[in-house]
Amino acid sequence: MKKFFPEILLFIILLINILFEQIDPLFSYSLLCVYFFINFTSKIYSPYLYIMPGSIYLYPLLYRFSSDNIYEFKELIIFFIIGTLFFSTIYKYASKLELKIKNFKKINYKNLDNILLIFYIIFAAQRLTRTSLYPDIIKGLSFISIEFITASIYGALIAISKKNLFESYIKSIPYLIILILSNIYTNDNVSRIYVLFYVVLIFAITITSKEDLKFSINLKLNVLSEESFFKSITTIIFCFIFSIKDVLTGGDFMVVSNALEIIKNLKFSKNFEPYMPFHNGLFIYFPQSLLPFIKPENYNVSSWITETLYNINPEIAFGTSSTLVGAAYLYSGIFGVITIFSLLGLVLIYIEHYVDSYFFLGFYIFIMMKLPLVIFRMDETFLAGTNITFIIILPFFHKFIKKIIYSTNN
Repeated sequence: MKKFFPEILLFIILLINILFEQIDPLFSYSLLCVYFFINFTSKIYSPYLYIMPGSIYLYPLLYRFSSDNIYEFKELIIFFIIGTLFFSTIYKYASKLELKIKNFKKINYKNLDNILLIFYIIFAAQRLTRTSLYPDIIKGLSFISIEFITASIYGALIAISKKNLFESYIKSIPYLIILILSNIYTNDNVSRIYVLFYVVLIFAITITSKEDLKFSINLKLNVLSEESFFKSITTIIFCFIFSIKDVLTGGDFMVVSNALEIIKNLKFSKNFEPYMPFHNGLFIYFPQSLLPFIKPENYNVSSWITETLYNINPEIAFGTSSTLVGAAYLYSGIFGVITIFSLLGLVLIYIEHYVDSYFFLGFYIFIMMKLPLVIFRMDETFLAGTNITFIIILPFFHKFIKKIIYSTNN
């Protein structure tokens, strides 16, 4: 009962919002942020470590729209609460990762160094070549494999940090160089996502090198615990960052606007897109010759928003997003929100099943690192690309890695 006490409080908040229309939606979202703060922890393997900053990121974006007092705004907040309830209940009930850590398999570091080099070569080739020129089948293989390669780089570096933290820092430099080069090659300006990825990697390497896998510092304070100190400092930092005007761009504010417009557009028309997740989760990169049906073009959330809401050809427009709630509502309304957030929790539990070493802990961290972007900005496709294919391949990839880098002394 104690484990699910925050979810009980969140459920009460949901009921109050449904029963009393005069409740300020932004206040309700503030309570949702408090819920994430309660669950927020410095443990590197906790999804709430990554989700809580994302909830703070969304707050100033929502604040801009709160004065409009439109009904869709209240619905958006309620959908976030409903989705969070389903995600958290499933994850907390099924997660057993903390019990598995003490029985992690030992790593053969010589083989790990060799495979890390191979991963870097493949990663550089993927990031620094124009995949748009590839045939569909090669493009598909590249798209599917990039998630495994990048997650494995995280896994290798985090496993190395358990042996030697400084060595792990040094061996992370090629990852940074490849990100910088690919950013220069494919973008006109610095991508915040690239910066975020490397910062999180360094943070994860540092924390994982510690025995208890969480933030620790010599605090000589009787009134403040180490965990409370971490929560307070990180919350202040993130609040400060997102209070700076230049941090949030017009594209960020469009995220909330798009979500509100999706709810408004589909609330009465009911023209949902239930096949979109299957297309983008499995079929998108299959060659047309292998499929028994005509594969739709530009069939994703971003293109739907661009074409339907802005009447712009998605082939010539920049991508946009609508939060996971907006995407899920586009799929099937409130049922889509419940389903997608529930599946998000189930996917984490599924991946967690294969976390039996520090290598796969790092692999898992790479996936969890994307959670704030998935929930508060993008959609579920950002988690693992063609996610259905990812789920199918993962057990075979785990078996492959296990044979190469696990010590025979296990």
